[in-house]
Amino acid sequence: MKKVLSLILGLGMLFSITACGNDENGKAKTFVSTDTAETYSVYSFEPESGATYKAYAPDGSEIAMLNGSFSVRGEGEYYYSKTLKGKTTYYKVIADDTTAPELRLSYTKRYAKLNEAIKLPAVEVIESDGTKEANVSVSFGGEAVTVTDGAITPAALGEYTVTVNSEDKSGNASSTTAIIVCTENEYELNTIYELSSVWGMENQTAHRMGVRMETTDVLAPNGEPAAKFNMTTPDYFSNGNSRKHETYLINPMQNHWGEKYSKVYFWVDNQTEFGYYVRFMGLQIYVAPNSGWTKIEFSDFEFLGGDGASYETIIDHEDYEGTYLCLQRGSKDFRFGTFYVSNIYGEPKPAVDNAGGQQ
Repeated sequence: MKKVLSLILGLGMLFSITACGNDENGKAKTFVSTDTAETYSVYSFEPESGATYKAYAPDGSEIAMLNGSFSVRGEGEYYYSKTLKGKTTYYKVIADDTTAPELRLSYTKRYAKLNEAIKLPAVEVIESDGTKEANVSVSFGGEAVTVTDGAITPAALGEYTVTVNSEDKSGNASSTTAIIVCTENEYELNTIYELSSVWGMENQTAHRMGVRMETTDVLAPNGEPAAKFNMTTPDYFSNGNSRKHETYLINPMQNHWGEKYSKVYFWVDNQTEFGYYVRFMGLQIYVAPNSGWTKIEFSDFEFLGGDGASYETIIDHEDYEGTYLCLQRGSKDFRFGTFYVSNIYGEPKPAVDNAGGQQ
């Protein structure tokens, strides 16, 4: 009896699988074309006027379609039907995962002291199939470096390479690197915001004017490289008849500068024909046109707010939080020009011993 029952169930399953490949009249579907799509995307085509469409997932279930578009989830064979003047045709869409995971690092360059532990960058893996794992390794001079509790302790001066690899469930792999520079250079060690590197510019500059920031070989007075802004201003005036031409350097590494530094400083070289205001937390410093290198310093963190919270209201706080440094034009004239900015540095507070005194 069990064998007969098994046979009946088996025939039922076979019929069900075959039926999924049949049209509404019981005939096998004939696909007039086959296309490809990326998993976890939206597949779209140009619908024909007067036709009605339906879309189906790999398991045969109908899925929502709107204006010739439907969602593609996991891998498999999707299809959609077009009915026009009583005739139905079928189109196959094969979905494959061909996109490698996207890797985001909390930093791609950082400076470290000799024989002092430094944390490796935090890694975020963005992958549609849910992959979150990444392999992180560190090398120096071609040799592997020991990682302990997510950190390394540089034993020699030079560049340590952090390599991050990730592979999704479909075998798509991606890799990226970060650099930890072990140095004795006080400016490098005290860098808060490194404008002359991709890390310093990445996703951290908002503007209300046309700005292109470029790395340069121009050196600031301390011998470190500077970044260049090519400034232009849009033809726009506010209610107060002052042109909105402000450039914001957003969240430069430290949200709480006052906790770690006694002052923050950097250099600017205004080579334009108009003046600029460097504004930070309600304090502003005027930089005259063609004035050469000018050192900008902020030290009264209590007056400035201390916690690094911005008083600005025109920044999108949903995406950017923390400290804002603003470069603002001091003229309403429409001009072009070049403005150099050095890295932003912090002077560490004196060390405090257990008795509460300075060392």
